[in-house]
Amino acid sequence: MSAGKLIKKKRREKKLTLLQVAEHLGVSESMMSRIENETRVPKTHAKKLSKLLDIPEREIHLLSLVDEIVRQFGKRNHICLALDMAIEAIKKQDEKKEK
Repeated sequence: MSAGKLIKKKRREKKLTLLQVAEHLGVSESMMSRIENETRVPKTHAKKLSKLLDIPEREIHLLSLVDEIVRQFGKRNHICLALDMAIEAIKKQDEKKEK
């Protein structure tokens, strides 16, 4: 899953509008839409998004990294799949720490 898709999914689960999230970040609604649709999450917004949407900040950064690799190579490849697996492993570690 891309960073943008995850952000959109969590936003919808929390029943927040694009405008509400954009205002929380201090950006325009169109910028928030670009974040969700172009999968580019500026590092400066990751922390606020993390807290607002209950997504580990590290997950946002890692998914953004995978998204950047996909953009550079044009399609998912073995590197991206390996990164996806690493993200899942980190998420499981985080869940264990929370318990």
